[in-house]
Amino acid sequence: MASLFHLFLYITLLHTSINGFNGHSIKPPITARPYFTCGGGVFRYPFWHQDQPSGHCGYPGFGISCGGDGSGPVLRLSGDAYSIMKINYSENTLTLRYVDINNGSCPRAPHGVTLDNSSAFSYTARNKMLRFFYNCTLYPPSLPSMECLRHGTKRSYVFMVGAVPEFDWSGYCETTATVPVIEKSVGGDLVDDFGRGIREGFELTWRSDGGCRSCEDSGGFCGYGGGDLHRNFFCVCSGGRRSSNCHDNGVVPINILQPNFAAIGTVVFGGLMVAATFFYFIQRRKIGLYKPVGPVK
Repeated sequence: MASLFHLFLYITLLHTSINGFNGHSIKPPITARPYFTCGGGVFRYPFWHQDQPSGHCGYPGFGISCGGDGSGPVLRLSGDAYSIMKINYSENTLTLRYVDINNGSCPRAPHGVTLDNSSAFSYTARNKMLRFFYNCTLYPPSLPSMECLRHGTKRSYVFMVGAVPEFDWSGYCETTATVPVIEKSVGGDLVDDFGRGIREGFELTWRSDGGCRSCEDSGGFCGYGGGDLHRNFFCVCSGGRRSSNCHDNGVVPINILQPNFAAIGTVVFGGLMVAATFFYFIQRRKIGLYKPVGPVK
């Protein structure tokens, strides 16, 4: 009977040790953070650090790179890089400007600004759209040009979108660019104020990502991992990562799928208990078969 007791004690300890390491008692660490520093500033969710190694906590397209060349925090729109000048989290707005722009009085827009149709960003009502025409070889002689960008006989022009004079600008100008600027930065003469408008940048607003509203409503932060952002969604909660929101039980592991130790322990414990019960009855039967018999009288 002592061996049977030892077997039962071993099974009980094994079951306890296995269940002591289940997914409820040890939570996977959260590597993604809703706050980070970049270029001397602190940035908050839904923006995320582009160099985070294990997924990120924030919206798709809101990744910020922090270059070590002094360029400061940079956000990309349609593949083009823009310096972040200001973020207003209470209004969901941010101010951007070209990365490769000089601070002189006569900057040139290197390209137009493009927002993808699927982008969560859009222009605010505080912007005005400017249309630039650079290095035109033929032009209406009566129109004022940007004298600081004059090269020989080639001249450059700027107009408000919707107020461009009738002319074959694309046919006679080397490049064109449509650029948003904050309206108050170009309140005077446009050919004199365009430089300040480009330097002060433009303002965007962002909308909440519809795919993660359930997560945010439950008090969590939306995150995405791997290459396919929307297929690798997770909700970052105080108790770890969840598959949908902070109220579900779909725990999402950080790197690899964690074994369900609780289920394994239950199965092993049940199997060993069956074996112990079978062993117990076998031993009793053996004892009954070999019970000493008294002398025959």
